[in-house]
Amino acid sequence: MPKDDSILEPLHDYNSKYKALFRENATKFFDSLTKESKINVEENRATVKKYREACSKLENIKKLINKYRGLKGFLITITVIVKIINKIIKNNDAIRIKMEKVCQELLDTCYVQMAPLNNLFDFNMTAKLITETCPLIQLDQYFDVRKYDYMNQKFGFEENNDPNSSTYYLLSGSIVGNPFILQRTFNTYMGSKTYTGSLTITYTEYDSEGRAYTRSQTLTASVVKPYPEYFYDTRLIYGNEAAPNLCFSRKPNSSVARMNEKQLEKYIKKGDKKIKKMESKALTDDDPTTNFQSMGNNKFDVLFNALDRNNEVEFRLLFTPLAQKNIINLITTALPYGDDFEFYKNHMINIIRTSHDQGQDYYSEPSNYINYEYDKSKSSFIEYNCKYFESLYFDLAPLISIPLYQQHKPHEFIYKEVYERNFTNYETEQLANSFAVDKFKHPDSITNVILKTSLIEKNNNSDKVNVRGYTYTGIERVDYVSVYGRDGYYHDVPVYWTEYIPIFQDTVMEVSHHEESGVVFKNKLRTNERLQKFFDIYSTQNDIIYQRGLLAFILKYQSFDGDSDTLLDDILKL
Repeated sequence: MPKDDSILEPLHDYNSKYKALFRENATKFFDSLTKESKINVEENRATVKKYREACSKLENIKKLINKYRGLKGFLITITVIVKIINKIIKNNDAIRIKMEKVCQELLDTCYVQMAPLNNLFDFNMTAKLITETCPLIQLDQYFDVRKYDYMNQKFGFEENNDPNSSTYYLLSGSIVGNPFILQRTFNTYMGSKTYTGSLTITYTEYDSEGRAYTRSQTLTASVVKPYPEYFYDTRLIYGNEAAPNLCFSRKPNSSVARMNEKQLEKYIKKGDKKIKKMESKALTDDDPTTNFQSMGNNKFDVLFNALDRNNEVEFRLLFTPLAQKNIINLITTALPYGDDFEFYKNHMINIIRTSHDQGQDYYSEPSNYINYEYDKSKSSFIEYNCKYFESLYFDLAPLISIPLYQQHKPHEFIYKEVYERNFTNYETEQLANSFAVDKFKHPDSITNVILKTSLIEKNNNSDKVNVRGYTYTGIERVDYVSVYGRDGYYHDVPVYWTEYIPIFQDTVMEVSHHEESGVVFKNKLRTNERLQKFFDIYSTQNDIIYQRGLLAFILKYQSFDGDSDTLLDDILKL
């Protein structure tokens, strides 16, 4: 009989099972990496101890030097004593230089000791741990073109063609075959900025006896002008065929989880009055689209507050008594996040947006764990991954709270045999954003940049894509604002402002997929002369990104027509 990986009560199951299990699995995983690396942990601990002791001595020497330098300044007029102090400072400076050398040598030794372990850290480790701990959540290596086709054709998920929004990070996966993506975008809009200016005027006043006095006044003025604003946004998009006609939205009330029993009761009672009015109106309204009916569970209706739903039958199909209980628990329990989730359903597309998600680091950068000290590296690995799992789990929790979503397996989907491209714009934008963005900026840019990608050509397993960096240059302007002064005249106050002019720059990037891990690729990049020569010809070492089996590099010659993908495949097979 197949194993049942369903989660009936997400909050309870996390606290009673998955939280501890994930930490245990993360600890075991790190221990296995340690064993594989064959580093000497105790030797590293001993060197770290020596390094810290040396750093402590160095700090004491620096404090002593600063103390005598301060004393020297105080006694500068007493020549004899100053000479003595100068000698002490000189001797301590020599000790300082020696100690700095000792500290650096010990630190270098620590890194050498840790190098075999540091070199094993890779992307996708977190994904493996999550799926191992909670098999219901299946995570992909990357968001491939087949999954995009599936989400597009079956659920209506579209490409992000908005030039004001770029995919900064993407994680894809599925729950019982129903796909989801976690997407962080970098966005811009034209907001406004207030600029101020001033002008000082002078004028003459006379007193009652005819004596003249010169007065001055600073006049100020302001203008409001267009100004580009930038922000990140993270959301989870999930496709499921259940309740395909249902649409609704809900927004969180973060204060609910902090309410005591009496406050919560009062809050629900007040909300229930609003719901009863809506229900009464629906019964007397001739509009056939107005069919609102309360659920008979006023606590759920008030707290979930999805009162704009358009299909009562399908709403009840999703939110069974167990689903209602799960949602109420998520909303009213303060830890770990309480009610911090927005929930939008538009037919078969569900969107979850949480407050905790907006600041969560989902990038799984190996650099998060690289350290000169074994114990710090282990702690960083465990804590980062536990936080990652907790955040993702509670992004999915509102969806997992609905039993039907776990029970509903999608119908068979027939994939195309051939696709016009190997990689979606979602993935190529994320890869472009992994580079230093200055590489895609117009040289006249004075703002951030929004990166959008488009296919140039598909070559076997590789795509050449154009990366267009949308940004702004600035032209200095001045407006003169008429302001009335105390001298009885109007004066033109200059207000300087910047006019932002849209500009863009195009850069060609090549992307390909390779099965080898980041560890293997890094080793080849370091030791394979043919690979090094390849990037010398086509790109530069600093313009290479390899993550999650995806290789991206910026072409040195933007119009190069060589068969780079075939050559690269041949080299990497070695």
